Amino acid sequence: MLPVANFPNATVFANGLLTIPDMAITGLGLNILGILWINFWVNSYGGWISDVKD
Repeated sequence: MLPVANFPNATVFANGLLTIPDMAITGLGLNILGILWINFWVNSYGGWISDVKD
């Protein structure tokens, strides 16, 4: 989410093409989507994969 997270982020940040707030807002949106996706996936397939009976 921030420039020090990985090399491509650091490269883009060093070139001045993006600011820290731009990267943080995008990262926050991706984090929220990831949380929603994991919750959906676990609630849909978690019981089947772990063989939990209702």
